[in-house]
Amino acid sequence: MTLIKSRNLCKSYCDDRKLVNAIIDCNVEIEQGECVTIIGTKCSGKTTLLRLLGGIERPSSGSIYIDQDDIASFSDDKLAILRRNEIGYLFQNDSLIPDLTVHENIIMPTILSHRKYEEEYYEDLMKQLQLSDILKRYPNQLTINQLLCVAYARALIHQPNIILIDEPTNLLYQQKGKEVLELLLNMVRRYHKTLIMVTRDPVASIYANHIIRLNRGIIIEDRIICNKSLQR
Repeated sequence: MTLIKSRNLCKSYCDDRKLVNAIIDCNVEIEQGECVTIIGTKCSGKTTLLRLLGGIERPSSGSIYIDQDDIASFSDDKLAILRRNEIGYLFQNDSLIPDLTVHENIIMPTILSHRKYEEEYYEDLMKQLQLSDILKRYPNQLTINQLLCVAYARALIHQPNIILIDEPTNLLYQQKGKEVLELLLNMVRRYHKTLIMVTRDPVASIYANHIIRLNRGIIIEDRIICNKSLQR
């Protein structure tokens, strides 16, 4: 089933009075349960496309459909509700709140949305991301791997249908990045979620079953590696 679809998607902005075409006429279709990597060199439009598909930025023109609803036509309030309920985000500059414990950091999205997290799901999430023994620790007491796993858990706690990640292994050595990414993908497979990640890391991209490659805002490759979803 097609979960996300864009049609003639464009995004332009002004930079020092110069018009920059960040995304040009992009048409993509993403199925429920896929792991998608958006690949490209610096300034190719990877993160812009990710933000457009997640409703963080609005397109200059074109349409973005999630579950057949054109989110480009949503009001700001309706778009905020969609992001809060259906989408989990993890971006490069995301950081934990230093004065909160691991547990408090993880459940923060549910507190902000006035929702109670599901206990059974929470416990499974902690187990799968290997966080069960460090829930009372503070961020300054964690390893790099643990910090990233906590950030993943925070992005997943409200059980979003779509998970967006910008450079998931950017700050990690290759082997550490692989270990943490495998923990995340286990959760994606387990709950049949759809993962879209921007990466320049070949370690991350080999896990995808759908690759989208950008060059100067234009899709130059859109390839399905496997027609099956990540669910096992």
